Amino acid sequence: MSASRLPLLTNPAIRLIITIALMVGAMFAPIAFPWKVPLFAALAMVVVWLETGNLECMGIGRRPLRPTVGWAIVGFLLVVLLIARGIMPVIEGAMGIETDYSAYGALKGNLELVLKLFAGAAISAMIAEEIVYRGFFFHQLTALFGNGKVTRAVLIILGGFVFALPHSEQGMVGMTAVALTGIVFGWLFFRGNKRNLLTCMLAHAMIDVWGLSSLYFGWY
Repeated sequence: MSASRLPLLTNPAIRLIITIALMVGAMFAPIAFPWKVPLFAALAMVVVWLETGNLECMGIGRRPLRPTVGWAIVGFLLVVLLIARGIMPVIEGAMGIETDYSAYGALKGNLELVLKLFAGAAISAMIAEEIVYRGFFFHQLTALFGNGKVTRAVLIILGGFVFALPHSEQGMVGMTAVALTGIVFGWLFFRGNKRNLLTCMLAHAMIDVWGLSSLYFGWY
C-alpha cells in the first residue's frame, strides 16, 4: 500500500457517505454558476487521489488520441442525431409538449453572451460535470458493487438519471434528454471497460458548441 492511500476511504460505509455527500453538494449546494460543480470536482479528485494515489480509476491519464477523439465524435452524433433529432421529437409528440427555448432568446445573435456562457460551460459542464458524474461517480460505485458487465450497464443507466436531477428547471422533457445524454456519456466512459474521461469531455464540449451555436443562429 502506497503512502498516499488512506484505508479509511476504502471502507464501504465511508465510501458511500462521501459519495452521497459529494454528489448532493455538486447538484444542490447554493454556490453560484460556474463555480459550484468545479469546486466539488476538485474535492472528488482529492478524495480519489488520497485513496488510490492516482486518478486512473476516474479515467484521467494518458489515452490514445485518435480513438479518444473518434469515440467522442460518435457520442456527439448519437446525442445530436439519435436523441435530439430522433427520440426527443417522438417523446414530445407523445406527451403533447413542445420544448420551449424562449428562455434562451437573448442568445440569438448575441456573440458576446454566447461566448460568456460557453466559458462558464467549459469550466462547469464540459470538464467538472464529467469529473463528478462520470469519473468520480462510476469509480465509487464500481468499487462498492463491482465492475462486471451487468453492474456497469446498471450504473450507466443510473448515472444518466442522476445526471438529470440537477436539470429539473428544464422540465420532464428536458430532464429526459439530459438523462439519455448521460447514458451515452456513461457508455463512452466504460466502452470496452476502458475508462476514458477525456472522450466524455470532448463529446460534451462538441454538444455544447452545437447547442450554443443553434441558439445563436436561431435554429431552434
